[in-house]
Order: sequence, then structure tokens, then C-alpha cells
Amino acid sequence: MLEKIKTIKKENLYLVLALLFGFCMVFFNPPFAGVPDEGAHFYRAWGISQGDFLACGDKINADALGLPEELKPMKMSVSGEEKVSMGKIKKALFEKDVQGLAPWSGAVCGSNPLGYLPQVLGIEVSKIFHLPVLWGFYLARLFNFLVAVFLTYFALRLLPFGKIILMVVALLPMTVQQYSSLSYDALHISMIFLFISYVLSLAISEKKLSKRELFLLGAVAILAANIKFGFIPVMLLLLIVPWKKMNGKKFYWIYMAVVLVLGIGLFLWAQKNSISTEGVRERVYPAEQFAEVLTNPIGFILVIINTLYRSIVFFFETFLYKPGWLNDSFLGIILLIRNEKEKVSLSNYQRIILGMTFVAGIIFIFLSMYVFWSKVGGDKVQGVQGRYFIAISPLIILAFYKSKFDFRWDWVHKYFSWIIVIFFLGIFASTLGAIWSIYYDTSKAVGEYSYDKYLSKEERDSLAVFTIAKNLKQTFVASKDNLLGIKIYLQKGIYTGNINFFLKDEKCEKTLRKRSLDWTEEEVGNILINFGALYDSKNKKFCIEAELKDIRIPFKVSKDRYLEGEATADGENISEDWVFDVVYEN
Repeated sequence: MLEKIKTIKKENLYLVLALLFGFCMVFFNPPFAGVPDEGAHFYRAWGISQGDFLACGDKINADALGLPEELKPMKMSVSGEEKVSMGKIKKALFEKDVQGLAPWSGAVCGSNPLGYLPQVLGIEVSKIFHLPVLWGFYLARLFNFLVAVFLTYFALRLLPFGKIILMVVALLPMTVQQYSSLSYDALHISMIFLFISYVLSLAISEKKLSKRELFLLGAVAILAANIKFGFIPVMLLLLIVPWKKMNGKKFYWIYMAVVLVLGIGLFLWAQKNSISTEGVRERVYPAEQFAEVLTNPIGFILVIINTLYRSIVFFFETFLYKPGWLNDSFLGIILLIRNEKEKVSLSNYQRIILGMTFVAGIIFIFLSMYVFWSKVGGDKVQGVQGRYFIAISPLIILAFYKSKFDFRWDWVHKYFSWIIVIFFLGIFASTLGAIWSIYYDTSKAVGEYSYDKYLSKEERDSLAVFTIAKNLKQTFVASKDNLLGIKIYLQKGIYTGNINFFLKDEKCEKTLRKRSLDWTEEEVGNILINFGALYDSKNKKFCIEAELKDIRIPFKVSKDRYLEGEATADGENISEDWVFDVVYEN
């Protein structure tokens, strides 16, 4: 047994560990809460599954739209912390899909649809078998994970040297997290790994490149550069391949030019609607920002340096994985890499290309986030995270791999496979434990509130709506003490405007509590209004009033919701009742 593990190939060892850890992460990491922007990626994948390839469509499945809101962490009564309710996840796995449609938008609307092909396949499988949308979410994660892991496995098989570098980076908990999510990071990272391995294997081979190899190299380069915005510089790795492996210098440069033009063309086509003069966020104007960089490139470099100086710890943590103790294990990663014994046949020129591609990639990542995410003329690049560097990080290590400095322990080389297994078992045990303690609540109570509910989710989704322009009032009788507020249901959509909510006496005259909401292109399906507890409220009549400013809201209404109350809309009595759950403090 010991001898078999000692001689196992690194790509096979990676496959076993990645499948083990990744399957756990697919189902263990909480939906939407455990992965950055996963809700936006879920919407994008679902939209593509409906045929909206280039941008956000008009509508997607209403249950899919409401799933992130339904499963988001909520405040727990005992600890006061926000946790994901296991009860809600179990319920969503068996909820009937109502098949309604609702408008949507999101942060990744314009992203390249290539990055969502595995996720869309998982969603389509759930549709074929008429499964609830949460099954579609998990199947999308699973397909995304499997594609990314096997692409990385083939990358490791192709890589002629430095397999330990790629293996360690690919097994970082942050990498496995992104592989096991709905993010396009999974295909983006694994495709760049495959491109790095393929170009290095061709560069050091002794034979000339065949037509098939030239085609595959160009295709992989174009895909690797375009799955995620901001990674066009990885195509510089093509320069590692010597011109002697092609049919002369002229053919070499024509080939390079054609591949680069096709790659940049695909990039510009996918981003054709991104450059505009309309600020999506305050003072974010891509065209103006890009012009600012062109006229003052030195100033932009200083902005990058300032961003790195101010956020280096954050970048380090979000590269490795903040929950858990991996940050303290970085020395162990270095020891594993340094104790690998192998010959590296890279020329100084090729090492320089590796290093330059890494630097160019870093600059382009900061440039893209500065142009599309940061305020014009800002002194810091907003939105950059350490995980953005995962795909290109092997380049800088490979550029210096097998330098003259030697720091090896023979026992590390002798028991390498055992050390890898134990090392990553410890890392992922810590990571999964951190996820459990940070995100999940397993108590029977779903929160610190109790609800006087009226209808199930399916029944609410089928209700009519009543669009209000100015004012809506509803009287009701509280069934318990400790009246805290209401949970309002409306037609899911994107809203901008101001609403004042009032809790009043039974005559709708005296204001007892007031709360205000301001929305700017907010995506809303329900609203929890916490007025503050009224401890002596049982069997007393109250009035809820909504006062709207510069906004029209389609509220859910139903017949006979409150037998002891009535509703008025914009000053007129209506026969329906305003649908909301009454919330009480436990």
C-alpha cells in the first residue's frame, strides 16, 4: 500500500483529491452565500438556458429568480448571527416549480456565454426531469465542477515539468470552491491551466508542430483568453513556442497575428456593449476612465501600487481561502514545491515570457476593474479579489522554477504522496469546518422571528397583483404579543424609488412606528419591515400604511385575507386585502 501511494502519478493523485474535496464543496458550500456573486451567475446561466446568450433577457423562471432571496442567510434568535437555514434548503429541494416568469438583471449580464456551458447543461437536465430549481442549481454546480476538474487533470498530464506547482494551485480551497460553484471562474481557470500546459509541452518538444497541433493551440489560446473578461494577455504565452517548430519565420508571425486578432476580436465582440458614457454605479464611466488611463499611464501604475499596498492582506486571503488555517500553511506549500526533483528545460527567453505574461495579466486585471468598476480618477482599483490571480499564478512560479537556490529535505521527497494527502486532508477538514461554523444553522427555529403566515409560496406566486402609485392601507388584528413588523410580498422586479411604511392605530390616524426604504435599481421580491416590538399587541387592531414616492409597486392581493380588516389603495376602498405575513418577536 505504501509503495503504491509513493509511486502514484501527480495527475492521478490530483484527480482523486479534487473529486473527493470538490464533491464535498459542491453540496456542502451553502447556495449563494458561500461563493461571491453566485446569485448573479445563477441568473446568467438560467438566462442562457432560455436562449439569452449575449445579455440579460426580459424574463426568467420566477422560482429561479426568487431562490437566492429565499435561501439567503437570516438572523438567528440564539446567537444573533446570520446563518443559512438547513430547513429552508430541505424545503426548496422538494418545492413544486410554478413555472412563472419574472424580469431580471445582474452584475454579469454581459459576460461571455462560453463560461456557462457546463452550468447550462446541468440546468437543462433539471428541466428535462421537471425538478425544483434548487436541483438545477446543484446540478449546474456539479457539471461545472466535473468539467473544470477533468480539464485540469488533462492539463497536469500534458505539463512536461512543474506538475507540483499546478497541482498545489489547483487544490487550493479557493480554486476548489470556484470549481464547485456556478461561477465562470471554473472554466476560466481550468482552460488557462490547460493552455499553459499545452503551450509548454509543444515548446519543449523536439518535433515540428502538425496542423492539428497548430489548430488546437490557437483554439485553446482563444478560449483561455476569453472565458472571463480581463485575461487577453495570456495569449502572449504563444511566444514561448520557437519559430523553428513552424514552417519558417514568416508563417510563424502570420500564425501568431491571426490567433491574436481572432482572440482580440472575440473579446471585443463579447464586450461591445460594455464601453459607454452611462454610469452604472456612481461616477463609474468606462469610456472616460479609459481615456484617463491613456492620457496618464504613470498615474494608473501608481494607482495599482497603492491598491496593492492597501489591500495586500486581503488579496492574499482571497487567493488562498480566508476561512480555515491555509494562510498559516503557505510555508508548507513552498516546501512541497522546492522538494520536487526534476529537470526543467526552459531557456532564459522562455522564462522571461512566462514572467512578462504574468505581469501583463496582473496589469490587465487591474485595468479592467479600474475601467468598469471604479470611479473616474479614483486612487484605488475597486472590486479586485485574490481569486482573480489564481489562473495566472503558476506562470510566475514556473518562471523561477528550479533556480540555483536549494532548500530540500530528503524525507519530503521520499514520502511526497503521503505528505500531499495528509496536507490537503488537513486543509480541507479545516475549510469545511469553517464553512459549517460560518454559514449554517441546524436548530429547529429558522430565525428569531415567528410568522403569522397566510399562504404557501406556490399559492402566493399565483396571486393577483394590484399596482399602487401613492398610498396603500390595510387594517388587521394581531394574534400574538410582541408584534414586530410585516413581511410584504410583491411582484419580483427591479425597483427605484422611496417608500415610507407606517404602523398606526386601528383608525389609521396615530403613527406608532415608521420605517423608510430607498431603492436604486434594487431587485426585490419580498420585504421584511421591522418596526420594533410592541409587547402588548395580542388581539389588538392595527393599520399598516405604505406611502410611495416616484415609484409604482405591484403588491400581492387576495380575497378575505383579513376578515376583521379592510384595505384602501390611493384613497379608494378595494375589495381585496393586501397580502403580508405578520411578524412577531420570539
